[in-house]
Amino acid sequence: MAELSIADFEPRLGEAFLVELDQDEVRLTLVESEPLPGSPREAGGFRLEFLGPLGKALAQGVYPFALGGGELTWIFIVPLGPVGDEMRYEAVFF
Repeated sequence: MAELSIADFEPRLGEAFLVELDQDEVRLTLVESEPLPGSPREAGGFRLEFLGPLGKALAQGVYPFALGGGELTWIFIVPLGPVGDEMRYEAVFF
């Protein structure tokens, strides 16, 4: 995860990412990306916000996100709560 930067995600706003679970999968849509100044990370700090189906809400934890081309990246997400009929999640890279 150290090599990921906000530049990897900003062009993908509005895109659905496939999160693979043991026997299922969930699509989370990237709805926001925001830089976080002052991070010691070489690639810089940033936060991401995703929306997903409320009926398949994910617990806080690390999940494999399919980023395209069959590549999986493990991202720690935290549920922030429902918004309408969707669940909101945050991932922070600081």
